[in-house]
Parts: sequence; C-alpha cells; structure tokens
Amino acid sequence: MTEGANRGLRKLPRLPGSSAVARNPEVDHHSTSKSGMSNVTSPMVMRLYAHLVMSSGSTAGEVAAQDWVLVHDAARPCLSAAQLEHLLVAAGNDPVGGLLAVPVADTLKRADATQRVSATEPRAGLWQAQTPQMFRHAMLLQALQQADAAMITDEASAIEALGHRPLLVAADNSNFKVTYPRDLHLARLILENPHD
Repeated sequence: MTEGANRGLRKLPRLPGSSAVARNPEVDHHSTSKSGMSNVTSPMVMRLYAHLVMSSGSTAGEVAAQDWVLVHDAARPCLSAAQLEHLLVAAGNDPVGGLLAVPVADTLKRADATQRVSATEPRAGLWQAQTPQMFRHAMLLQALQQADAAMITDEASAIEALGHRPLLVAADNSNFKVTYPRDLHLARLILENPHD
C-alpha cells in the first residue's frame, strides 16, 4: 500500500517557477525527517513527503523555506496524476497552500452516549480532508513545531492553528483512505483500472 501512495507522489509534474522536482518522497515513520518535519498525528500513521524546489539556491536533497512540501498519507494509494496536478495548479499560487478535499455528501448524525441520534448536523460547507496537503516548508515546519499534538489531526489543522486558512481543492472519492480490511479490495480495483 505504501508503494501505491509513493507511486502517486512520483507523478509530480513541474510547477511553474520551480527549478526542480524531488521525485523520491521521503517516508517518515513517526521520526523526524530530513526536512525537519515529524508526524504529529499518530505514531501509527505513515506520511510520505515530497517537495518542489522553488529556488536555484537549493537542491533536491535540501528543502528551502519557500519550497512547497507535499505531505501524503500512505493509506491513500489511489492518488491519480490528475488529482495531483489539480492540487498543484490550484494551490501553487496561493499564499497559504491547500489540500485535496471532497464536499460531504452523506447526512451526518451526532450520537449520544447510548449510540442514539442526538442531532443531525448540517453538512453545508463541510468537506472531508484528503492528502496530499501542500504548504511552504517554513510555514509547515513552524506549524508542526508549535502544534498541540493532541489537537492536530492533519498538517492543515496545524496550519490553521497558526491562523491561516488553507485552500480546499476539490478531489474525488477515489483518493480514499484505506481504513478497514475491506477497503483493500476497492483500492486494488481502482489501481488496476486507473481513470486518468
């Protein structure tokens, strides 16, 4: 599964203004990576890092403050080249950065302690966050270093905690997170029948 997610990030096209592309994502197993970032969500979650080099003063092996860093959840092996390019184009000129996401389609029920419906939550304006999530290296590093790990569920929430508002870039449900054993079958079907 990690290889599938890794393959997704290797589809990185060149962003206008970038001088090089790091095509070998780093794998971070809850330890500090070469880019200075660490997994702040859970020691059981694996993150893949790739970056776009935006200045002639840095190389593919080092990350400069203004470089874009893409963080991808290894449990999302079905990332398509089209989705990745859509994120790069949409967030590439944004002052904050952004993330792939899908508008919530299902009706959401809030449960009480006895697992009975206590409320139906309005879904207007709600999105399900996906990855990759794309932010400037310096901003992301600051966000992760200052984050309260108990309150942060993804890199975008760390950026939000700094007072920034990441861009939501519409994706689709094929970039889903493999969570349950039955999800592996669906992921296999998508990977064997790519749509882009």
